[in-house]
Amino acid sequence: MRCFVFAVELGDRIKFRRYQSGLTQNQMAESLFVSPQAVSKWERGENSPDITLLPGIAKLLGVTVDWLLSGNRLEQFIKESYFFSNFTDNEIYLLLPYFEKMEFKPGDYLFKEGAPDKAGLYIVEQGFVKIIKGKDVVREVRAGGIFCDYSTLDCKLCNATAKVEENSLIQCAHAEKIIAFVQTYPHVGVKFLTNTILSLVERLRCIS
Repeated sequence: MRCFVFAVELGDRIKFRRYQSGLTQNQMAESLFVSPQAVSKWERGENSPDITLLPGIAKLLGVTVDWLLSGNRLEQFIKESYFFSNFTDNEIYLLLPYFEKMEFKPGDYLFKEGAPDKAGLYIVEQGFVKIIKGKDVVREVRAGGIFCDYSTLDCKLCNATAKVEENSLIQCAHAEKIIAFVQTYPHVGVKFLTNTILSLVERLRCIS
């Protein structure tokens, strides 16, 4: 049963991105040197593509292998987050490919206060991150938590520091990815930017 559910979820993501990319099943099959019937079975959840094909599928569809395999977990975090509470399921699906899962060790920095880093939007999938302003810890973010920095909006110097406190898996949508998302889907981008501004204002009130 578990394998069937995985195949269906993987097939849904392949189908969704194929439609977004404007590809037919035949075109996708030709690019991957498989039959159109194979692509059709993937999308219906009847079969899963061979693991050796995943890098090629991801490249063709403009996503990461990680998103193909585990986008559903990120989707769950986003759906459960207050930040995205006004997003429809389809709008969330549009956003998923813009995230990239990254591993961090204790002592790593996602961005530093005063540095010209291009921050972004971060979702902690596993681990623990401290947000530091000056010498003060203003927020502790654990699994399921979402955070960003002012520089996500204005691309200037970072307003705070994000320091990893334990081995962590973090979904990152960097500033350039966010800009691309807003430009590609402006109707959803308005919601995203509004939510980001409201979130930053709320954090500012907490530390004022």
